[in-house]
Amino acid sequence: MAARRSQVAHRAQVAARSRTAKRRAPKAVEALEALYARLPDVACRGLCADSCRSPIDMSDLERDRIRTTSGVHIPERARWPATAPCPALTAENRCATHATRPTICRLWGTGTAETMACPHGCVIDGDRLTDEQLIDVTLTSFEIGGHPEFAHLTDQMRILAADPRIQPVLARLIRGDATPQMLLAALQHHRLGRLLAQANTDDHEGP
Repeated sequence: MAARRSQVAHRAQVAARSRTAKRRAPKAVEALEALYARLPDVACRGLCADSCRSPIDMSDLERDRIRTTSGVHIPERARWPATAPCPALTAENRCATHATRPTICRLWGTGTAETMACPHGCVIDGDRLTDEQLIDVTLTSFEIGGHPEFAHLTDQMRILAADPRIQPVLARLIRGDATPQMLLAALQHHRLGRLLAQANTDDHEGP
């Protein structure tokens, strides 16, 4: 009974977020398209289907657009089995929603680091993006389209994205192979490190 109530409550939350996304859709979609237009194009050879067999994160608006335009329902990452293929992946290992694919899929193959580098040698039209830029673009898409899991963390994540020690965790989180809990642990570690560094500086400076 408790599980049933939880499912009903979750569906109600999803429906409410979908209604919110629709209300802000015209301007938000325009903003999303403008964001997409800034990204380098990847001459995809269609060899990366294995990358579509893990949780793929996106904003509520992006998820709603995919459902509306293609009828494909993309689950939230928290409810996505770790090795389950994306519902948009066809039997031919192609994307059924390529035209409205979310930001994370558009970033695949555009990175300078291993995080988003294409292992199949696909060529991009434009400059490759650093981890900091990848993080910024993803957070911007979340802000435009709504993402309740990260709504209260985006400001902190932008600050941390400038720190090379934290960038790998943020990039992994965005890619889909890390969790918000790992991010919170990194945040705590980062704050502790800053406090220790400040204390060490104060000790050396003396009264």
